[in-house]
Amino acid sequence: MNIGLIGTEQVEDFWSQNTRRMVFHEYPNGAFTLLAILSLLETEPTDKTRFGWDEKYYQAQRTQSASANADGPFTAAGGDVNLTTAGWSAAVDTVIRVKTVANGTDYFGVNDEVIVRDVPLAAGGVTDVIGLVTSIVDSTRLEIALIEAVSGALNTTAANELYISAVGNANAEFAGIEGRSRFYPPIEPENLTQIFRKDFDFSRSVLKQGLKWDKTGIYKEKSKDALIEHMTNIEWSMLFGTKHIRYVQRRGKQVQQRTMGGVLWFLRQWEKQYSIYRGGNGVDSGPDAITSDDDDDKRIISNPTGVVTPTKLSKWIMNAFRYTFNKQFEKVGVCGSGFLQVLNEMYAGTTTLTEVQGSLKTYGMDVVQHRTPHGVIWWKTHPLFTEDPNLKHSALILETATKKYRPLNDSDTEVYKFRQANDEDGRVDEWLTEAGLENRFPAADLFIKKATSWQH
Repeated sequence: MNIGLIGTEQVEDFWSQNTRRMVFHEYPNGAFTLLAILSLLETEPTDKTRFGWDEKYYQAQRTQSASANADGPFTAAGGDVNLTTAGWSAAVDTVIRVKTVANGTDYFGVNDEVIVRDVPLAAGGVTDVIGLVTSIVDSTRLEIALIEAVSGALNTTAANELYISAVGNANAEFAGIEGRSRFYPPIEPENLTQIFRKDFDFSRSVLKQGLKWDKTGIYKEKSKDALIEHMTNIEWSMLFGTKHIRYVQRRGKQVQQRTMGGVLWFLRQWEKQYSIYRGGNGVDSGPDAITSDDDDDKRIISNPTGVVTPTKLSKWIMNAFRYTFNKQFEKVGVCGSGFLQVLNEMYAGTTTLTEVQGSLKTYGMDVVQHRTPHGVIWWKTHPLFTEDPNLKHSALILETATKKYRPLNDSDTEVYKFRQANDEDGRVDEWLTEAGLENRFPAADLFIKKATSWQH
């Protein structure tokens, strides 16, 4: 696993740069894999408790057909008159009308060359209908001039839900400039900083027993235990937290109690109805929710039976690598021990999985390298997954290049001393962090809920 940040001569100085890195150095296989990896990347503080960033998505020029009437998606130009109910033929340069799903014409412009793929033929088999867009009639209808003759295309409801794709554009001599962007308007996702606190205390009686404070002995042990618990809490939130602001009463006034959105929350935003990530407005307009595990854009794989096949897993991995921002095509897969066991059994006797342990290349983490035709996944068993019965057979494939740890200014992990009340009979110190997760392009991640067994 090559994060590409440091050389051997820099290691000792590198590990001491922040508390999170130091803990990772001491506990490379601890219960905070994502937080540890993010500690290796550059940290970008924020001066706002609600912080955002810009993302821009390319608009794939592809949609599906819909029924213009009882006889399918094709009608004559200038209206919705059936071409025929039994089948039709049309010569080159004939203009016909094609009906699309809702807002389907948003993906095309005049002069685009489009293909309606696999249209059923009256005599059996399929053909493609190919033409140049001459007119965008409205949000669901476009007209095309055929550039290949059509012979015997069956025009019935069987022709609905055909894929319509653009394959470039062709402009006439002396034509004007179209000036249409192929990108969705930029979006501005947001997340929140969350305040994490973990105290550790000592009674007055313990304080009077001549202990060596702050460097050795019981203080160091209790501080370390509290820090590990503190970082584990941050890890849980970065993986599974839900973005929310709750207002509570403190010191006689309303104040915010914030929770950050974690990786799974961002995946839900990708899949939800009207998703801003897929061209919607997030409220009442845009794409339908993604619900089927068979959908290539599905990012939370339910797999309710728990049964995995090599074909299923290969498709999920292929979909995870549809969006990648790592030049080496590598992702990190954190998983429970049950998931890794199923993976190992499924690939037993092959050279697909390779143990790689204890080297600088993996930063001390015990990982398993999984080479696939789509890219490399570095599987790492996550203690929090393994210990949780609901996650033991789960896996989360992560694109680390799209993530940033965003601490509030001067609020990264630090110990604060003497936090006890004035009348308290003892001493209280605490670890405090206020930070959030910046998670760009969530479709680069993928979560597999359940893999309990496998079959061919």
